[in-house]
Amino acid sequence: NEIEMLAQLKHAIEAHPDALEPKLMLARFYVYSNAPGNIPALFASLSELQQKSPDVLYLLAMAQIAERQYDKALHNLEQLVLLEPDTAEVHHLLATAAAGAGDLQKARAEFKRAQELDENFVPTLVSLPMMAGADGDAPLFDHYMNRLIAIAPNAPDALRLQAIAAQRDGESGRAIELSRQVLAIAP
Repeated sequence: NEIEMLAQLKHAIEAHPDALEPKLMLARFYVYSNAPGNIPALFASLSELQQKSPDVLYLLAMAQIAERQYDKALHNLEQLVLLEPDTAEVHHLLATAAAGAGDLQKARAEFKRAQELDENFVPTLVSLPMMAGADGDAPLFDHYMNRLIAIAPNAPDALRLQAIAAQRDGESGRAIELSRQVLAIAP
């Protein structure tokens, strides 16, 4: 039960206020329970060394992106990329923060780096066609969309992208049907 887990994590933090792991576990709980705004206060009392932990930087950046604090997220992710330069997820988050901050050139470069590191990383395969679509590059949109479909054909994001492409191509009926499929899977 989530309420019990939350109580246990808070108790562990009270019992061991200097321990990092219970705070990381609670931060992950906040991320997955859609309450990332609680993370900065949770991490405020960390030591300087703990604040440089890759897990702390990652979770804090996730919270900052969710709260649309893109400049703060960029700062943390640029530190994190120095610690974990070969992690697709880190580059993906950095691209997401850059896009949110309006630096589309950096976003494109980081999405491409994430793809180079893991060509099957689904979040990046969702983001790349969206960037191509924003640029008006339909062939590139279709290329990335087809790569996503090859990996996860029934994923809601793959169906959403197909609906966007169908609408773009004047296939309204197909776009509506694909949108219905998305709603059936992920209401």
